[in-house]
Formats: sequence, structure tokens, C-alpha cells
Amino acid sequence: MHRIVDEAAGAVAAGASPVSIAIHLEEACDIVLPDSFISAERLGSADAILGTLRELGEPV
Repeated sequence: MHRIVDEAAGAVAAGASPVSIAIHLEEACDIVLPDSFISAERLGSADAILGTLRELGEPV
């Protein structure tokens, strides 16, 4: 799971949009993010991504 978060955080650093990050996470983790979770606040850094995944009950 940490590899997936690291990849997503790298994409954030490269300027990827929250939608792109969400798609990556959904495909890599086999989850569906609620629309309200697809924001720069929730997906804008490694810590934010980890927190979002924890809220969804994912083992991180």
C-alpha cells in the first residue's frame, strides 16, 4: 500500500490533478472514492492520501 501512496504522492508533486490521483488510487487499490473525497485537500500530499485511505478503512 505504501508503494501506491508513494506513486500517488509523486504524481501530486508532478502536478497531477486530484481526479488523476483518484483514478490511480481507485485502480491500484480496487476501491471507489466518493466524489467528496476527490479534492486537493484529500489527495494533495502523501499524508493526505494516507488519511483518506484510512478513512475508507483501507489497511495502510
